[in-house]
Amino acid sequence: MNEHSLMELILDASPVVQGVMLILLLMSIMAWAITFAKSYQIRKAAAEAKAFDDVFWQTTELTQLYNQVANDEDKRGSARFSKPVLKNSSILRNKVF
Repeated sequence: MNEHSLMELILDASPVVQGVMLILLLMSIMAWAITFAKSYQIRKAAAEAKAFDDVFWQTTELTQLYNQVANDEDKRGSARFSKPVLKNSSILRNKVF
């Protein structure tokens, strides 16, 4: 079996094979870029959820938590979804049945 370097194999390949290899290389780079970007997003979301969870369990009254969430302009994750729930719970608490 002949020993060929990787570069020789690529350069001696037909244009179609070279094109396919180039496409595969570009798609591999894109896949890794997406993987790293999503990993960063997941870590950031987990940190935001933990921060909200800490605030949630340290707050003694839901009205304090609602006011804090309502005043936060840049709501993400758990805080964004909890605002309507907290608002409805305060409305229901004030109703007389």
